[in-house]
Order: sequence, then C-alpha cells, then structure tokens
Amino acid sequence: MVQTRADPDVSHNILAIDQEKDTWERVANHLESKGYRLLIACSLDQGLKHLDSEQVDLVLLHETLPNIDYLEAIRLIKARYVVPLVVIAESSNTVRTVTSLELGADDFISAPLKLDELSARIKANLRLVEVVQQETAERTLEENAGTGLAGEGIAAIQFDQWRLDLLRQQLLDQQENPIELTPGELKLLTALARAPRVALSRDRLLEETREGDAGGFDRSIDVQISRLRQKLGDSDRKQPLIRTVRSFGYMLDVDTDVIR
Repeated sequence: MVQTRADPDVSHNILAIDQEKDTWERVANHLESKGYRLLIACSLDQGLKHLDSEQVDLVLLHETLPNIDYLEAIRLIKARYVVPLVVIAESSNTVRTVTSLELGADDFISAPLKLDELSARIKANLRLVEVVQQETAERTLEENAGTGLAGEGIAAIQFDQWRLDLLRQQLLDQQENPIELTPGELKLLTALARAPRVALSRDRLLEETREGDAGGFDRSIDVQISRLRQKLGDSDRKQPLIRTVRSFGYMLDVDTDVIR
C-alpha cells in the first residue's frame, strides 16, 4: 500500500486503485500541485483498507484489476461508501460502460492519462458533490423547519449521551448536569442537531450562528467546532460525534430523537 506524503495544504484525498503503481507515482506530483493528495492501492483489498481508514473524497478505479472484474469492484465500493468513482478505461465498450454507470460509476477517463484532463475531471466531480451536499442540506433544513425541528414545537433533541434542551437553552449530560456552552456554541450545536447526518457548509453554519447582521468569518466556525468537540468528549471517541466534511463544513454524525 503506497501513499504520498501528507500535506496540510491539500484539500482532498484522491484514491487510485490500479495494479500499475509506477503510473500513479508520476501522476502524484501533478495532482499535489493542484491541491490533491494521492493515495495509491495496487488491489481492491488495499483500496478498501484506505476507504475504511481515511477520508477519501474521490476514487479513480482502473478497469484492469488483479483477481476481480472492475464491474464487481464498482458494485462493492458503491454498496459500502458514498464517494464519487471515476473509471480509467483502456478501451471503449458501450455495454460495459452502461453497466458501469448503472452500478454507480460517475465518470470515465480514457487511458493513457492526460494530466490536465485528469485534474479537470477530478475538480468537476468534486464540485458536483459539493453542490449536491449544499442542496441536500438546504432541503433538509427547510423540511425540518416545517415540522418544528428548527426549535419551535419541540422541547429537546436527544443524541448519544446528550440532551439539547431547547426550552432552557442548555446541553445536559446523562446525569442532567448542564454543560457550559457559549451562545455561539449553543446555536452551532442546535443547527447541527436539527439536521443530523447532513453536511452543513461553513457559510450556512455562520449564517445560523451569528446575530442579525453582525459580521463574522468562516474560521470562527472552526474554532467553535473545536471547543464543542472538547466539551462533547470527541477526542476520546473512536468515531467523533461531529464529523468534518473536507473543504465544505461539518455534520452531526449520529441519529437524534426529538422530544416534544
């Protein structure tokens, strides 16, 4: 299993699954110059380990894989992970192309790879994902507002070991002890809790948490999220309650119960 050096300035992790490792080692520098970190797996099993252990933003899957047909590989990946998948195709086959799309492939790139086209396709697919995430978040917030999940008509939102009391404007632990939150942290947690498992952009969270026309900046959301995580004990959890959605925002990654 091979991966490039981690760089704090990169914005997305791209996973290439291809038995020809040498091809991707020369592509890595080009993708890094565009702000992408390239992970390389020489088999599907190695690729699945990357998907299990790291946040992968897009998969590049070569149609020639050892010990498995790439159509089956598409099916397995799409059944387990929500991630855009681009097939690297050596030849044109209409039937297999249609089957790939039906199984969940999002795009195709013809080999041999043209570096500028590769990075442009990656950018386009990631941009589409961000648009869908934003639209989903907006739709969920609108639906929740119509059912009272925005804070009207309900008393509290329960998640994990916590209860967010909307009437008293408090976060309570299992022993009913209040956790000290700033007004901004309370608004931020309320916004996340009313749209569980939905990615909310920093801009949306900033809009939800600032007072009226008061100014703000998106990094203030990162600071408040960091403080919230400490108070929720996320650093001690294998799967944090608040999940970072790379280059987009955050989500409360747990089911909630509404108490009326």
